[in-house]
Amino acid sequence: MNFWEFLTVALVAFALPLGIIKLVLDYRRAKLEARQGPSLSARELQQLVRQAVEEAQAPLLQRLEQQLRALPEERPSTSTPSSE
Repeated sequence: MNFWEFLTVALVAFALPLGIIKLVLDYRRAKLEARQGPSLSARELQQLVRQAVEEAQAPLLQRLEQQLRALPEERPSTSTPSSE
């Protein structure tokens, strides 16, 4: 058996099955990734939404607190016009 025959037999005996196994594993991995997708879990989405809402509300809450502090304090009235 010369060198080229030996190389051909080795490639057919080892490389071909390894190549087929790699293709099958790559196919299964791609299929699994397609099924799961790059999407986030429900908990991660809820955290992102909660964080975005808190960031959006922060300036509004600060402004509301400033306006509430700027209002004059209410004085309790002794007589109500609707009861007369």
